[in-house]
Amino acid sequence: MHTDSTNVKRGSKAAQSEATRARLVKVARRLFAKRGYSAVGTEEIVKKAGAFHARRALPPVRRQEGPSSAAVFDQVEGEVANDIVSRAEAGASDPIDVLRMGTRLWLDSCLDPEVRRIVLLDAPSVLGFDEWREIVARPTAWACSPPGSRAPWTPARSRASR
Repeated sequence: MHTDSTNVKRGSKAAQSEATRARLVKVARRLFAKRGYSAVGTEEIVKKAGAFHARRALPPVRRQEGPSSAAVFDQVEGEVANDIVSRAEAGASDPIDVLRMGTRLWLDSCLDPEVRRIVLLDAPSVLGFDEWREIVARPTAWACSPPGSRAPWTPARSRASR
C-alpha cells in the first residue's frame, strides 16, 4: 500500500511521524463524518490508514472515544472558521455587514453533514463541553495577524488604549 509516509526521506523520523499522523487524522475525519465518533474505533482508523506500526503517532486518547477526536474536531472547526473569516473579509467592510455575512456563512456551514456531525453533534459530548468550548473560542488566523494587516473592520485602537 502506498502511503504519504513512504514519500518522506529515511532520515526524517519527525517528518514521517507527522505524515502518518496527518493520514490518521484524515482517515478518522472521513469515518467520523460518516458514522460518528462512537461507531469508530482506534484500530479501524489505524488499519484503514495502513499505519499498523505507527499507533503512537495518534494524538493522546480523549475520554472513552478514539484518540483522534480532538485532532479531527480542531481541524474541521479551524477550516470552517478560516473560511468564514476569509469570505467575510472579502465580502464586506462595514462591521454590521461583516457580522451578518459571518452569521449567514456559519449557518450555511452547519448544513454540511461533516460539520454538523463532527462539530455540532459529536464533539461536545466526546470532548466534554469545556474542551469543546476551549477549541471553539481560540482566535482565528485574522485575529492574530500582525499590525498593519488587520481586517478592515478592526478598530485602529482598542478601548484599553483610548
